[in-house]
Order: sequence, then C-alpha cells, then structure tokens
Amino acid sequence: HPTVVTVHDLIPLVFPDKFPKGVRGTVKWQLQKALLKNIDSIITDSKSSKADIERIVGFDKEKIYPIYLAPSPLYDRIPTKETVVSVQKKYNLPECFLLFVGDVNWNKNIPGLIKATASISIPLVLVGKAFLDSSLSETREINSIISSLGREKFIIRPGYVTDSDLVCLYEMATCLIQPSHYEGFGLPVLEAFVSGCPVVVADNSSLSEIAGPGIRVDAQSYESMIKGIQTVLELSKEKRAHLIEKGHVWVKQFSWKKVACKTVAVYEKALG
Repeated sequence: HPTVVTVHDLIPLVFPDKFPKGVRGTVKWQLQKALLKNIDSIITDSKSSKADIERIVGFDKEKIYPIYLAPSPLYDRIPTKETVVSVQKKYNLPECFLLFVGDVNWNKNIPGLIKATASISIPLVLVGKAFLDSSLSETREINSIISSLGREKFIIRPGYVTDSDLVCLYEMATCLIQPSHYEGFGLPVLEAFVSGCPVVVADNSSLSEIAGPGIRVDAQSYESMIKGIQTVLELSKEKRAHLIEKGHVWVKQFSWKKVACKTVAVYEKALG
C-alpha cells in the first residue's frame, strides 16, 4: 500500500538536549524512523521542517512536500465594537497590551519574552491553557521568573481562550509577539495578520518563511526583542495602518483551499 505521512516538525530532535526523551522515547523514535524509511511521501508544514526531516531522518528530499497551513476563516470576520468591548471586560484587559498565543514548551522562549519585556510598562497577555497548569515544570519556571522580576501586575494569563474571543484579542492587542527559538510553522502569526494585528516575530526557522511584513527580531537577544516592540509602540497611526494593510495582503496567499488541493495532489501522486 502506498503510504503518505504528515510530520509537523521535529523540534525535539533538532534540540535533543532541551527535550530529554528517556529510553522509551528513544526506542519509540527508532521505530518511527524505521517506519518512515519505507513510506512513499512525507507532508510537512514548512521548508524549514522539510530540511530537518531530510537531515535527521535521511529521507529523500524529492519526496518531502512542504505545504503551508492557513489561518481559520473565523479570523477574517471583523468583530463589532460591542463584541470587542465585552471580551475586553470578560478577561479584564487593559487598553494596550502585548499578546502571546501558544504553549510553554522550551522552543516558545517564554522565559526570554518575560525577561525582555521586564523593562516595558505595557502588560503582556499570555494566552494558552498551559500557562495555568502548574503541574508543568515549564509553567513553574515561568511563574518563578514572573515573581522574581516582580511582574505579577504586568502579566495577564487568561488561560484557554475560544477562537471567537481570540479574534477580539488580536483586534485589541498592540502587537502579537512570537519570540520562538524555533517553529515548525507558527499559526498565530498568520491569525494576527488576518485580524489586523501587527506582529513582532523571531527571524528563524519556519517563522522567517511566513513572517512577511512582521517586524523581525533575534530570539536570542532581549535588546532586539525590546527594539522590535518599541518599533510598534512608536508607529504613527498612519504607519500602523499601513503595516496592518501589508499583513492583510501578505496573508492572502495562505488558504485552506490551497492546503487541501496540495495535500490531495501528494496523495494522488503516491497512488500513481
């Protein structure tokens, strides 16, 4: 039977020291790797992930197909002023805030983000259910950094937020910041562009491919991250509107219709 496998990313294998996998994980990966050797094609989310799969798995690059994801059409609708205000009240959000959406895994660089924004007087909203899960060692580390810097008042953790509420958060935010050390894709970047939110984004891995008119920063440098955020804060109304418009235009190339067509094409090719 022809087989096509989707591999979103290999981040734990790109940074094995950051994701210790133990004996069971090692055995599991060797089995998965052996299985991957005998399949027809691999679909992945970006050229960056394609390069990792080629290098780590040793898979034929001609048979690895990067297919970009797309933001949900939900982010395309412009919420009414009333909806935005009610969501702002629901989560008790200030007028101005920086926004992060995602997980707490090492590659997301949350400790770096919190330290970088320690000198900025605008609150940081960290969206994601993992931020409220103190059973996770990463969350405990984040909590201790926040308290050691005395930033409790500046860091807002609403936990899980529904997509329809998230549309409003993107709409309200001063900017989205995606400061990852590494990503297989980076969907919040595209969701922000669609929702009319400026983006400050780490210039590495797949993020470099999809960042378009985002303000690019070095994830290893607090100075660079601060400078990127300051750039957005200092934009005039006109320049901000212009940047948002560039994001709208850029994101049009990413669509689920395209994802579907390209995915079907890979399967059809495998079926000969």
